[in-house]
Amino acid sequence: MVQLPDAVEDRAADLPLLEFLLPSLLKLKEIPCPVALKESARTKTPHFVLLGACHPMNVTIVDYNDPAHRNQVIALWESVFGYETAHNRPALAIDKKLAVNDSLFFVAIANDKVIGTIMAGYDGHRGWIYSVAVSTSHRRRRIGSRLVSHAERALTARGCVKINLQILERNESVCAFYSSLGFSIEKRISMAKRIPQNIPPA
Repeated sequence: MVQLPDAVEDRAADLPLLEFLLPSLLKLKEIPCPVALKESARTKTPHFVLLGACHPMNVTIVDYNDPAHRNQVIALWESVFGYETAHNRPALAIDKKLAVNDSLFFVAIANDKVIGTIMAGYDGHRGWIYSVAVSTSHRRRRIGSRLVSHAERALTARGCVKINLQILERNESVCAFYSSLGFSIEKRISMAKRIPQNIPPA
């Protein structure tokens, strides 16, 4: 694991150090701490800036387990998505997914805590991924990429020929994320119809 210098924001890295560290960082599947490359306003030299806590982290992706993961997943979704519509209530979404019993609901775990989720679906031809969430304190560590890859492998094993997903309009950063994983924008109009009788009252 690459060890970055302490207090990197206060220490300018000369170009030889930069050339030494950057290729190693890019080869890592999981960068030990989120960093950005900036130019010092005072010295005009490039240096690394920490974007969050720097500590080793062992992340595993496992099948969702109810009730062990339920409360943490609900809390994560409420924080990340903030859905207010009845059909998107986290508890309802979890119950509906468990009723299908397709083993396509996964969580990322670090230090015995849920830090990420993804759901997938498969209709026998095409697959879907949704509910991709990573806690704000654990972003920029490729956890989202690992979750998507995990779901993609599960769908591929079932014979899926194409994976679809939906993104809210004008969410450019999320579009860029999925583009980096090989997804492309298609000229489609997404339509939906709610089924009120299957949405229990709050």
